[in-house]
Amino acid sequence: STGAIGVFSYLNRIAFGLKHFGALNRKFDVRLFDRSDLLPLTEQAKQLLG
Repeated sequence: STGAIGVFSYLNRIAFGLKHFGALNRKFDVRLFDRSDLLPLTEQAKQLLG
């Protein structure tokens, strides 16, 4: 269905963005990311990251 294709496309773009972000930081595998690589955008995210 059209909705499923849209969700797949959206998630595919997010995955590509994460891989690109990792390559810029010389971390070529998503498993190498840690909390120091994340930047919280909201107060809730800041509390979640600690």
